[in-house]
Amino acid sequence: MTSPRRWFDSLPIERQVLVLALVLDPIGFAVGYLLGPSFGVDPIIEVTRLKPRPEGRGYSRQFLHNPPPMALPDI
Repeated sequence: MTSPRRWFDSLPIERQVLVLALVLDPIGFAVGYLLGPSFGVDPIIEVTRLKPRPEGRGYSRQFLHNPPPMALPDI
């Protein structure tokens, strides 16, 4: 069985860069989104929550300007 390190080293440099980007970019995005507000940086992407309309037809968006960490929108 081939070790992951040996498999990774056997890839061409273009694929190594692609694999690293696919793994590290989502991690960096999540960490930056969660830690950014503690350093005074507002997130670029607004988190929204769908809220039922009073007349009972459909939903409207409610922007959450300062969501708590790990807040997931209710759908």
